[in-house]
Amino acid sequence: MTPVAVRALTVWLTLAVVLSQPATAQDEADAAWDRGDVAVAERLYTRRLEADSSDQRALHRMALMHAWNERYSESLALFDRLLAIAPENSEAAVDRARVIAWRGDLTRAITLLDELLAQRPTYVPALQARAQFAAWAGELESAIQTYDQLLEITPEDRNARYARARTLGWASRFDAATAEYDSLLRTDPNDREAQLGLARILSWANELDSAATLYRAMVDRDPTDLDGWRGLAQTLTWSGKLLAGERRWRRALEVAPEDVPSLVGLAQALRWQGREAAALQLLEQAERLDPTYRDLRTQLQWARAATAPRVSVSSVLEGDSDGNRITTFVARAAVRPVPRVEVRVEGYTRDLDQVEAPLLERTTRGGTVEFWTQFEPGWSGALGVGASDSDAPNADAIGRFVVWAASPGRYPVGGTLRFTRSALDVTALLADRGVDYHEVSLALRGEPATGWSVTAGVSRAGFDGSESNRRIAGAVGGSRRVTRSWTFGASWRAFGFQKNLNDGYFDPSLYTLTEITGRWQREFRGWTFLIEAAPGLQTLTGVDASASARARGVVSYRFAPGREVAASGGLSTTGLQVFSSEAGTYRYRTLSVSVAWTF
Repeated sequence: MTPVAVRALTVWLTLAVVLSQPATAQDEADAAWDRGDVAVAERLYTRRLEADSSDQRALHRMALMHAWNERYSESLALFDRLLAIAPENSEAAVDRARVIAWRGDLTRAITLLDELLAQRPTYVPALQARAQFAAWAGELESAIQTYDQLLEITPEDRNARYARARTLGWASRFDAATAEYDSLLRTDPNDREAQLGLARILSWANELDSAATLYRAMVDRDPTDLDGWRGLAQTLTWSGKLLAGERRWRRALEVAPEDVPSLVGLAQALRWQGREAAALQLLEQAERLDPTYRDLRTQLQWARAATAPRVSVSSVLEGDSDGNRITTFVARAAVRPVPRVEVRVEGYTRDLDQVEAPLLERTTRGGTVEFWTQFEPGWSGALGVGASDSDAPNADAIGRFVVWAASPGRYPVGGTLRFTRSALDVTALLADRGVDYHEVSLALRGEPATGWSVTAGVSRAGFDGSESNRRIAGAVGGSRRVTRSWTFGASWRAFGFQKNLNDGYFDPSLYTLTEITGRWQREFRGWTFLIEAAPGLQTLTGVDASASARARGVVSYRFAPGREVAASGGLSTTGLQVFSSEAGTYRYRTLSVSVAWTF
């Protein structure tokens, strides 16, 4: 028989087998597929393949169902059978590439699609899949170019335009993405997908107020719009309006009480307020509902790191132009027997050298046990007790005591009230003379607008050495985050002592310092880099005003939430509250290394 005759006979026999089955058996599998009943469809298509192993529709759909169940090898085997029978089946070739992409080999999937597009350059499903996989692979410019090709063929394809705009946003081409969404909204002002996409792009571009306006319009039109409530809540949270963000997350949960993204978003807002225990409770609820949700793992890691047992150690080297050389080693540990109560232990040892006359060496050590607790919605406080001593002749141990209370971080205005008593053992001379101090302080903070921060503080301290002394101090400051990396601010602080003694600490009748601060901070793949500089002007009673400068740098690497190493260094010419014996010619420098680890 000729090849043509063999092929005709094969087709006839296949048709005869198919026609021998009842028509309902043929239709039932397709009907189950159409209504989304995958279990029934899989069983019926299996029967069809048992009757006819070359049934192309059954092979194609069985291959897809295996892939949906992550049975990728079986799926690809079925696609290979199908394409051996029908090598011209471009739809199957595209879906085979999809399975390879789902399996994680995006490069191979894109290569296969490129081979298909070389033969059929205008095949829309292949262009759609290629653009999507390139975006998944992080090849954003390649994905955008593919979307451009697709839109040349199907310029009215709004789904392709949505995807292109979204990819432009991922590529940080925010102006182009905004223009694409604006174009879509000009043709249909009620296009909800475009409204939602534009709001997201504005959020990514840090235009949070504009994004919030769009989200508010969406929920005003439809109070049950879950995406609108989610977006508004997230935008407010990102902008630092934690209380408003929390309210909107709870409103989203009124619409959908078991919505996992809203549970996770609310947990993030609570965590940023310092309410880790409450956040962890929500995240564990979300984990029970959908353990595969993409953002859940990260938020759980951060919440568990904050409530898990942890330790940290640090070593600090300090020196100044007065001849002080200070080396301090500090070890800390914390554990929470219950989520809202934490026991903190700290111990330190400090080697103190005075290398200029009078020559002096001293060693001090001390420790504190602190009990911390928190009450909803974020009120917190702690009580700590301990002691420190030194190797100075006839030195007595000095008690350490701290008690403080802080308002919730959810409010735009808040503060911390603190009382502290401790040895003032930061130089060899102070340790030798057994100076100790006690202080009552009030620190206030405020966030008047997005990106703005205002601080103020006042304190009264007593120093006990050769005789009692008193210090009054105050400070105000403000800063503005102008980009994701840059923050600028200004501050003023002043303090003055009742008496001018010779006990070894800086005790002017009045000292003031005015500074302008610039700070750059960048995070990249676990690394954090920070550089800060603060030129200023300092004044001291009876001395002409002089210029001052401070600078510091920090480099840290985070292995995982709660597991970090860091190094920092700093230089200063400012008259500090303790070290400096004079202002104007004073120099201070520091270098530190630290490790923090949770278990």
